[in-house]
Amino acid sequence: MALNDDVMTGGSNERVIGYAPGAYDLFHVGHLNLLRRAKQHCDYLIAGVVSDEMLLLNKGATPVIPLTERLEIVRNVRFVDEAVVETVSDKIEMWKQLHFDILFKGDDWQGTEKGERLEKCFAEHRVKVVYFPYTNVTSSSLLRKSLAKLNGVTKKTEQHQITEAACKLTGEQRAVAAKQGIEKEIPFYKAASLFFFKPRFQKALRPFTNALANAGVTANQVTILGIVGSLLISATLLCFNSYPAIFYLLPVWLIIRMGFNTVDGLLAMEHGQKSRLGGILNEGGDMLSDLLLAMPLALINTARHNAFFLLMALAIVSESAGIAGSWLGGQRCDFGPFGKTDRAIAFGCLALWLAIFGSLPVFMSYLVISFIGLHVITLFNRVSYLFSLINSANDHKATGSLLHAALLKLFNK
Repeated sequence: MALNDDVMTGGSNERVIGYAPGAYDLFHVGHLNLLRRAKQHCDYLIAGVVSDEMLLLNKGATPVIPLTERLEIVRNVRFVDEAVVETVSDKIEMWKQLHFDILFKGDDWQGTEKGERLEKCFAEHRVKVVYFPYTNVTSSSLLRKSLAKLNGVTKKTEQHQITEAACKLTGEQRAVAAKQGIEKEIPFYKAASLFFFKPRFQKALRPFTNALANAGVTANQVTILGIVGSLLISATLLCFNSYPAIFYLLPVWLIIRMGFNTVDGLLAMEHGQKSRLGGILNEGGDMLSDLLLAMPLALINTARHNAFFLLMALAIVSESAGIAGSWLGGQRCDFGPFGKTDRAIAFGCLALWLAIFGSLPVFMSYLVISFIGLHVITLFNRVSYLFSLINSANDHKATGSLLHAALLKLFNK
């Protein structure tokens, strides 16, 4: 609909909630004008900052400014009452979470087939769609192109950026990516269960996480609580491993631990709690917890000690390779096929088998060998990503400078 005085619900004492989604990358005067005008047509304005992954899917490009910084910028604009992360492309899903009365969109949607579908869909929920004109002089796309020319960004570098963002795609997003020709960047042998479970855990736990944030709970507190929980579960299993039924605790705790990991991630990314200490606690805590929870299974049968310890050594090396991406200026790489969530599923199934049948399966040795093989493939995929990161950097700077910067970042000197 066009802008007019009817946008506000005259005569009603209920406040009007507006929702203005956008990338807000390279924040400029056009973004400011949009938010100013949106605030003029509602009582409470929520800005939806689109995640890096969704931008890759919708626009085929990654943002120049990372999500946490874009969210912080928009959150501090005086016209904005609340800023949230938009992790789904379906605006109805966002409406179910936020219950807004007006959706603000760019006028490039007005009069189009997709715009008419959007209006019809929201009309069923009594939500109005209001269009704003784009700023012709300044846009993020123009700024991005100018930056690319100044920095000498090549086609190879752009391709690397898409591959880098593909590391973060979830299962649902990969399905969308396949339709848009990006799927080739995430072949099946690099897929991990994390891509499937992460968005579902985030969606389910986001309201609970918001409540924790409002209560003053921090991401680091949640991380430490998860480590302590893993320590207690491991100690219990080691002390009472002569009672197979005790191993029912392990799959239950692994699910709870996935919840802890999701909550601390949401607190860090969506509530401005990301820190160097938090990153060390999170990554180091995950590795320590994996070792603690694998130990009771490894000690059930002494004949499998060496294989299990090799398995966990590969797990630590592959997770370290994933972390190294961020040290080199990229993103943490979660390529599979055997990431942390896959390990949790495997160990949970083994513990469940032990609890039900009283012993590990007779084909356990073959399982461990297959797990080791999957870890080797995972390590290869992640190391390949690191080399692509370094090669991409060579397009515009020397590798020595990149490694030097990474070391400075790592040791905070």
